[in-house]
Amino acid sequence: MSTNESIDELIRDVQTMDRDGCMTQLRQIGRPRIDFTDEFLNSLSLDRLRHVVVAAFLQSRKRPAR
Repeated sequence: MSTNESIDELIRDVQTMDRDGCMTQLRQIGRPRIDFTDEFLNSLSLDRLRHVVVAAFLQSRKRPAR
């Protein structure tokens, strides 16, 4: 996924991901640092996990405060 995607495209892409795809994307996001254990992420429903992925991507797009 690209940080240049529109929010609609991002949501559409994440909606098609399975659990493994979501976990892969979370591991590839450099910022913000995701501090969830795999055990916790695996306990989430797939829909909730997708929400975490979308939130992480939206946060990664924000510029750091100066």
